[in-house]
Amino acid sequence: MKPIVDGDLVPFVASQQDEIFKLYTGGVQTIEAATDKFVKEVEYFQKHGYGFFSAFWADNGEWMGQIGVTTRATNEFVEFGWGFLPKFQGKGFAIEAAKAVLEWCNNRFGFDDFYFCISPRNLSSVKLAEKLGAKNIGTNKVPEELKETDVEIWYLKYDNN
Repeated sequence: MKPIVDGDLVPFVASQQDEIFKLYTGGVQTIEAATDKFVKEVEYFQKHGYGFFSAFWADNGEWMGQIGVTTRATNEFVEFGWGFLPKFQGKGFAIEAAKAVLEWCNNRFGFDDFYFCISPRNLSSVKLAEKLGAKNIGTNKVPEELKETDVEIWYLKYDNN
């Protein structure tokens, strides 16, 4: 994993146009919208020192997806999110990456409260949240920007012991 950088633009944009990848996160985006989102994510990491990481397949360097933390939906809480290309799902990569990012965020920034915005229909993300020890706290903390979407909030109190 490494912080998202300009060189990740092409696979990122392709992921935002993949119907399966975007099934539970707002649907496919135009090239322009995906590029704009990408630029904002790169700038966010540069400004804050944290954000999304790109995950790469160790064997060949292929871009697998991204994972990280942001306050993109709201400034009320740190949101933890992830998205791995369909061919890399269900193989344990996301849980491994999630644990590493959670530990990094806790060690570097002292973050220990993490919130996940997950569609209840996204069973693989629900399972990942459960494996991490997160609890579904419903819709009370759904950010205003996401009120009309199909998400529930999951909460994790991180403890690196």
